[in-house]
Formats: sequence, structure tokens, C-alpha cells
Amino acid sequence: QGSRYTAQTFLDAIPGTGGIISAIARKVGCDWKTADSWVHDFPTVRRAYDAECEAMLDLAESTVLNLILWLPVLGMLALALAPRLSDRAVRGFTFGVMLLQLVLTAWLYARFDGAVPGLQFETRVSWIGDWGVNYHIGLDGLNVLLVALTAFLGPLVVAGAFSAITQSVKLFYAMVFFIQFAMLGTFLAQDLFLFYVFWEAMLIPMFLIIGIWGGERRIYATLKFVLYTAFGSILMLAALIYLVLYTHGSSGYMTFDLRHLSGSQLPLNTQLWLLSAFALSFA
Repeated sequence: QGSRYTAQTFLDAIPGTGGIISAIARKVGCDWKTADSWVHDFPTVRRAYDAECEAMLDLAESTVLNLILWLPVLGMLALALAPRLSDRAVRGFTFGVMLLQLVLTAWLYARFDGAVPGLQFETRVSWIGDWGVNYHIGLDGLNVLLVALTAFLGPLVVAGAFSAITQSVKLFYAMVFFIQFAMLGTFLAQDLFLFYVFWEAMLIPMFLIIGIWGGERRIYATLKFVLYTAFGSILMLAALIYLVLYTHGSSGYMTFDLRHLSGSQLPLNTQLWLLSAFALSFA
């Protein structure tokens, strides 16, 4: 007090954090021109600063979850754009990407708070607005272990195929990337339409892996796989459409959001039929 320097001058002189706090102070209407205003306004600015930091941390964590999901796609594109890689380089690159995904997943798993109900690290972006479809992913107590297990198995699968796969090595590991992406998307999806897209996408690399790198009866196995999965896909699609339309008729709100659909009041017989359809499609 009595100095020609104000609290604002002091904060502006601090690199990084000081400038951020100063900007937040101006945002909440604190000028900090006197020592009295510093004492009076600091708790308000501190709360605003904590809220800003929390929002930035949430954004960073949700970004990491999206990176975990889309990292295999980036790896697949990198393989496609590098046509002259040797088989050894392809194996090493794929293993490195899977290992990076595992490290990011382990970090996010350590950040996951099991005592907090609901979704964490959530991302929700409108996709098909007229249908109520969103790109909606997140982690909760049900899928966090499945995501961690998938990320853990990725490097093991890649390493296990080092000596087993000698034909079309780049295509094989591209399909491994593809199936890793689709599996993680299936576990992370919080929108039923998005879940169905990931579920069906998972069948494409499985079809190719069986048909190209399978055993002596791989053609027969591939056709059998297509028939079974096509039947299951039709059942799941029918159950999905019925559930969404029933909810739309009762609430007047078109949505594929899993949390909203799980609250639908369905008759017991309808629940049993839908359960049977989903169970057969998964089987």
C-alpha cells in the first residue's frame, strides 16, 4: 500500500500463471488497483481461477480419450502414406503406436475416479441433429476396464504376430489398427447409433483377417462368419430402431442417447424381446 505498483502490475509481470490470473480477474470485474481491492477480490478470483483450471483439465483429459480412440486411425493412415516401409519397420511402427496408446490409457485410468458416478472425460458433439445422433463418448465404471484391457492386449497382439504373419504384412497391421479402433469405439460409445456404426465397422477387418490370413478352410469360415454376423446385425438394427421409435413416441424426443433410452418405461414382454434380439446379435 502506498507503492506506485498495483496488484495488477505485479500479476502482469509474472510469466504464464500471473497473466492468466490477471485475465481472469478482469473477466470477473476485479480491477485490483489498491491493496484493499486485492484483499477483497482475491477469493472471488481464486474461485474463478480454480474453475478455469478444472475446465482446462477436463478438456485435456477428454482430448486424451479422443486421442486414444483415434490413434489407430492415424497409424493406419501413416502406413498407407508410407508405401516403401519394410516389413520390419511396419512391425516396429505398429508396436510403437500400440504402446503409446497403452501409456495414454494407463494415464487416463489413473485419473479415473471410481467414486464419481456417471461419465468422465466426456465428449459430446452433434452429428445428425434431425435424428438426435451425437458423437458421444466417455468412460464410466462399466467400460473403463474393457478399454484398459483392449489397450493392454494391443501390443501383445502385434508382438505375437511378428513371426506368424509374413504375407501382406502392412495390410495385416492396418487391419489390426482398424479393429483396435472399432473395438474401442464400441466400448466408449454413449450413443446407440454410434455404437452400431462401430460394431458393424469391427466386422470389416475381421472378415479380411479371416479370409486372407486364415487356415486352409478360411473361405468356408469367412462365408460362415458373414452369414452369422449379417443375421445378428439385422436383429440388432431391428431392436435398436424399435427402442428409439418407442421412446420417441412416449417422450416426443428423438434420441439415440444411451442414458435417455435406458430410462424408457418398456413393458416386460417388450424388454424380453429386445433382450433376446441383442443377446442373439452379440452371440
